[in-house]
Amino acid sequence: MTQRTAVRAGGAAAAALLLASCIGTISREDFDEEIRSRGGGMSERDVLDVVRDLEARLDTDDVRVRTFSANPSSGEIIVVVEARDPAEPRNLDRFVYDGDDLRSTEPVQVSASEDLDAETYPLAAFALDELDEMVDEALLAYDAEGGYIDGMRLAQQTRSIDGSVAPELVVQIDLESPRSTAVATFTAEGELLGVEIR
Repeated sequence: MTQRTAVRAGGAAAAALLLASCIGTISREDFDEEIRSRGGGMSERDVLDVVRDLEARLDTDDVRVRTFSANPSSGEIIVVVEARDPAEPRNLDRFVYDGDDLRSTEPVQVSASEDLDAETYPLAAFALDELDEMVDEALLAYDAEGGYIDGMRLAQQTRSIDGSVAPELVVQIDLESPRSTAVATFTAEGELLGVEIR
């Protein structure tokens, strides 16, 4: 963990304690507004906690997913993952986390025509320990008054390179402000590719 990340984590923890101590005296709307003013409450720590829990549950350090999304909600992060079972590769399960607590697990129906080898990708390919930096860079590039993070997802998209189509892993961060919405797209390694205003 870098010194900058450690300082940010400490500041976030202090802010969370401050908000927790004041929650009885402020409205839910004011609480949500305070969270938004801090970028939306997205934290790499919560996302990494989910990844570690999945690794333990699936007994592998090579978790492969078809979808992975995280959305701030009233100071918590709701993470939804469709992960492949390494013991039974044809099986896909949906995990829902509230913060780092597993809320539910359920099987996902997979048709005979679906190719999970092509549709799933390794979580280890993403620089999730750089997520806080990506969030900061996304908000800076968005440059909208009152802007905050509305969610993030990991995705596999296709891109044309020298006339041929190749799959590319990306991190997409949803941004919102009172006047617009946008999506910031990063490479799996954390390099900003661009911000698209919607």
